Amino acid sequence: MDELDILLADFDESQMSGLLENVEVEIDEDLSSKIKAQVIPTLFEEEKEKKIRLFTPRRIFMAAASLVAVISAAVALVMYYEPSEVAPVTTQAPTVSATANADPTLNPLMLAISKGDESLIDMLVSNTVLVTKDVLQFALDCADAISYESIQKIASATVETLGSTGLDALLESTLLGDSKRALEELEKRENMLMTPLEKLSFFFSVAFCDSEVVREFLNKGYSADITREDGKTVYEIAEEYGNGENAVLISEFAEK
Repeated sequence: MDELDILLADFDESQMSGLLENVEVEIDEDLSSKIKAQVIPTLFEEEKEKKIRLFTPRRIFMAAASLVAVISAAVALVMYYEPSEVAPVTTQAPTVSATANADPTLNPLMLAISKGDESLIDMLVSNTVLVTKDVLQFALDCADAISYESIQKIASATVETLGSTGLDALLESTLLGDSKRALEELEKRENMLMTPLEKLSFFFSVAFCDSEVVREFLNKGYSADITREDGKTVYEIAEEYGNGENAVLISEFAEK
């Protein structure tokens, strides 16, 4: 029998009967004192033991080690990417309004883009948590500082993660190298506006799409001699991305 059983044994017959019938039972002062003296201290001792077991040296050490690891990672990231270096080369108007409020210091993928670190971009783009529409737009804003292939990888990851890029249809189709869709979008546009984003679509088409798409851009008024902000020509873009067919087509138009 435990302590509570012993105490209950002190109940008289009427008290025990009332307890079993679940009715109010009167406990005399002597019995009440015994319960307080025997049961309550035991409960406090059990609670105290639980708290002692919770804060074991092993658990304290593991918590401290985790905290040190988090702090070390944060310090290393800040040391490698100094905030003053985060300065995107903005050559295009934003297509996603939230980009204006995006803080590149809060996203490692954005930091890699701003540094032009292609290998790090390639490694981080596989992390779906880091891929957002804001990151894609940031990459487009830095289009002259990183390769079109890196931007294409980010765009593809954005589609896989979020279902769409949120970009203009012509820009998205040329960036992803979807020639059929790009032609359909071009046919819808009687007048080309020559906006920064439309020009970027032309540059992407030269790199990733087939010659029919590039020819349609040229037929609608785009020049074979057009250059990017950094001075690179569309012919050089075609050569850089191994699109020989487009390089030949551009040369032919340039000679006319």
